[in-house]
Amino acid sequence: MEKDGKERKKIREEEYDKLIGPKNRSEKGSAEPDVASPSRRLVTALGWTRRRSISMIRCIRLWTGEDNNSCFEEGVIDLPKGERSDILSGTVGVVSISFRETRAGGAFEWHDAPARQFVITLSGTLDFQTRTGEHFMLHPGDILLAEDTAGTGHSWKLVDDNPWRRAYVILGPAVEAPFVANSPSSSPS
Repeated sequence: MEKDGKERKKIREEEYDKLIGPKNRSEKGSAEPDVASPSRRLVTALGWTRRRSISMIRCIRLWTGEDNNSCFEEGVIDLPKGERSDILSGTVGVVSISFRETRAGGAFEWHDAPARQFVITLSGTLDFQTRTGEHFMLHPGDILLAEDTAGTGHSWKLVDDNPWRRAYVILGPAVEAPFVANSPSSSPS
């Protein structure tokens, strides 16, 4: 059994190396390439699927569109650096972090995000909806980049039997979030 696990890990590493190149996998002293980040190249090469076996952190960006409605796009957290066989993002300036829990079956009607923030789902599965009727799901481990601080807002409801445990991470003013969209034209039509 242990051998199978090691073989699977080796295959994942080989897939990763084919997509972003072995030099970009946390070799000490290697120069950063003068091209798109490894995460962006990986998302492009995969054609973005829901596959998460290559260490990608799923992120949904929610913002207010020109029509004043909330819009969303799916992507990942940009992880261009690495050390000790890890891949990691750069540091992000934040104002605060808080935690919240909503019991199973909870829901919240139409509202805007109170501030530009990451919402990190620790437990619970949610169905989010925009006023235009579009839906997306959040699962444990997913991150919501909530930037719809004005407009018609969004709503959510828990759809499994677990409470929604989450961390709210308020982003600092003018901070660039490490979000990489699935593709340049991934905004809803």
